[in-house]
Amino acid sequence: MTRAPDPTAPALTARALEELRAASEVAIDPAVREDYVRLLEAIPDAVLRDRPALAAEGGSLHLTASAVVLDGPAEHVALVWHARGRCWVQPGGHLEATDASLEAAVRREIAEETGLGAEAGPGADARLRPVGPGPALLEAHDLASTFGARGGHWDVVLVLRADAAAAELPLRAEEPGAPTPVWVPWPRIDGPHGGFSPRVPLPADAASDMPEILERLVPYLDEFAAEPLEDTVPASD
Repeated sequence: MTRAPDPTAPALTARALEELRAASEVAIDPAVREDYVRLLEAIPDAVLRDRPALAAEGGSLHLTASAVVLDGPAEHVALVWHARGRCWVQPGGHLEATDASLEAAVRREIAEETGLGAEAGPGADARLRPVGPGPALLEAHDLASTFGARGGHWDVVLVLRADAAAAELPLRAEEPGAPTPVWVPWPRIDGPHGGFSPRVPLPADAASDMPEILERLVPYLDEFAAEPLEDTVPASD
C-alpha cells in the first residue's frame, strides 16, 4: 500500500532546501549539496524516516540532522553515546514532522541527548547559537556498513555554540543509566595564524568517522567560530 505524503513535510522540506542553499561552501562540496537538493526536490518526504523515500533493496534513503556543539570559548566539543553503534558521536538523529527546519531538528536532538538548550529563559542550561550561515558538512552514510541495515542516512551537520565554558555546562544523558555525554577538549594551534587543530583527543571508542568530520570542519570553524565568545553575543536592548 502506498503511504500518503505527510501534509507537514512540504513546509519542512521547503525550509530545509533554503538552509542547504544558504550553506557556505568552505567545507561542503557543491556537487554533494546539489545531490541533497535534487533528492528533496524529487521526493519531499525524504526529510522523514517514516515516509520511505527511495527503495533500495527494501531499505529507504532519508535525511538526518546532527550538530557539532562547541562550548563558549570554542575549546570543547560535546559527544553523546550511541547505544546501537556502541560509540561516541555528535548529537543528532531523525527529523520529525513537527520540526520547523533542520536547525530546529538539531536543537531538539541536542536538548534531548545532552540537556543543552532544554529550557528557555533565566536559568536555562545554555543558549545555543548557530555558527555560520547554514549546514557546515554533508555526510552520506550507508547503513549497512554501520548497523547492518538497508538504506541510507544523508546527514546534515550544523555547528552550534553555547554561551558558556564547558566547565559551567554539565551534560545529562537522555535516559537513566545511559553514559553521560562528555565535553572533549579541542586543542588550539598556537602562533600568529593559530586556529582550530585538526587533531582532537577523542575517546578510544569514538565513531570511526569522527576524526575525519572534525578535521574537515577546521577551515569552516577558522572562518566562522574563531572570534571570542563576547563578540558573538548580541547586544541587549
